[in-house]
Amino acid sequence: MAKVEVDCLIVISQVGTANAFRPFYQSKNFRFKILVYPNVCDFLDKLNVEYEIIEEFNHSYLEKINPKIILCASGSLEKNKFNITNFWIEAKRLGIPSFVYVDNWVNYKNRFTMNEDWDALPDKILVIDETMSSAYKELGISPDLLEIVGNPAFDDLVKINPIKETNNLLFVSEPFFENNPNQDFSQYNVLNEIIDNVNNYNLKVRLHPREDKKTFQEKFSKPIIFSEESNYEAIEWSSKVIGLQSIFNYEAALAGRMVGVYMPEDREPSFTGHGNVTYLKNEEDLKKFLEKPLALSENRSHAKSNLYEYIKKRTL
Repeated sequence: MAKVEVDCLIVISQVGTANAFRPFYQSKNFRFKILVYPNVCDFLDKLNVEYEIIEEFNHSYLEKINPKIILCASGSLEKNKFNITNFWIEAKRLGIPSFVYVDNWVNYKNRFTMNEDWDALPDKILVIDETMSSAYKELGISPDLLEIVGNPAFDDLVKINPIKETNNLLFVSEPFFENNPNQDFSQYNVLNEIIDNVNNYNLKVRLHPREDKKTFQEKFSKPIIFSEESNYEAIEWSSKVIGLQSIFNYEAALAGRMVGVYMPEDREPSFTGHGNVTYLKNEEDLKKFLEKPLALSENRSHAKSNLYEYIKKRTL
């Protein structure tokens, strides 16, 4: 086998995972190489992190880099040239230990099929808490494949200042719901309902990275005030947060904010057992949520992260 070039090959497909992997970028004595999908570039550029863009999966990636181990984000189950699953399947073929990290609860039960001939489970599935671990066990994944490592991006959230006595309401956009067949849960319809009911609230909109202000504003007759702050600053500004399926909702709940999540009837809640989260089905639920008095969530705990330490030990 060729000489080992790096300790770890890190493959990232989403900004949330890139944020969770921050401890690796700050390491001075850990040799790694990062491959990313195009939508992650802007985030890593702001951190001055070096990376190589993945245009499509190629078997030569692993043979050329020849890492001791591979650490992947988890991704969708669509069988195509961009599917990140290709990386850990190839790693298993080459005998390279594979570790796949599930950094959040959004659709987390749908990251591994175990039923398709093209799919394969990695050597380890790294999860963020016991809730996720238990759910995977119920799906039939062996406990031996699961390891709880927390999420480094969440460690500072519990330190955010407690909820303020303000009427600051933050709406978190989610473009994946734009063309939902259930039009009641188009993000534009949801935000229109909020605008019609905010009354004394100061409303700001937190755009998804894939959206732009001009296109978003064109959907509404009233002017939209956009949140320009960082994620942490936006959460600290808010007293209540409303969204659809963004992980930002969970982060806000972990920081003690009151969170309302619009959830169609056919979808299962993602953020179970974490923070002060209310699931909203209709405009009446929204009105009740807005009328609720402010209350700091008493459940702001999460598994303290040891992701970096765990991965580094695997390379020694």
